[in-house]
Amino acid sequence: MIRYTKKPLSTQDSGFTLIELLMVLAILIIISIATLPLLSGQSDTTQLRIFAEEVGNELRLAQTLARSHGRSVRATFSYTERKITLAYEGDIRTPLKEPLVAPTGIHFGTSTSTSVTRSISFSPLGSTFHNGAQGTTAYSTVLTHERSGKRYEVVIAAVNSGRIRVTPLN
Repeated sequence: MIRYTKKPLSTQDSGFTLIELLMVLAILIIISIATLPLLSGQSDTTQLRIFAEEVGNELRLAQTLARSHGRSVRATFSYTERKITLAYEGDIRTPLKEPLVAPTGIHFGTSTSTSVTRSISFSPLGSTFHNGAQGTTAYSTVLTHERSGKRYEVVIAAVNSGRIRVTPLN
């Protein structure tokens, strides 16, 4: 028969040495440094997605204000200032609220226009007007994060539907 005896712990067996603790700390630092680029890229994508949704919500607000107040509301995109301003048609110098400004690193524009500002108006009846002309095609703007290159597109369907859609492009 085999007997097991309890060996009393000595002070040398009861903990970790300083070298062992430093090795674990060094490994944790290396892992943290290796995963940092992955985490920052994810935050860029998240920041872009959130701003794209905010742009969609801003345009939905313009639609709602036009219908509820019985006045056309214009959303003006300033590509150089990276902001969107809502104002009543004919009174565009007085914004309805604070402009929505893109966070640092996010730019918006379009591949079909070289102008620095574009606008879309929502009428109380649901029609959309792009830069003053009645909309017959969809209006869209593309949001791009300069560091990650990720892109989202905000599309407003034309011809009385005014449906607003936010979709990732890559």
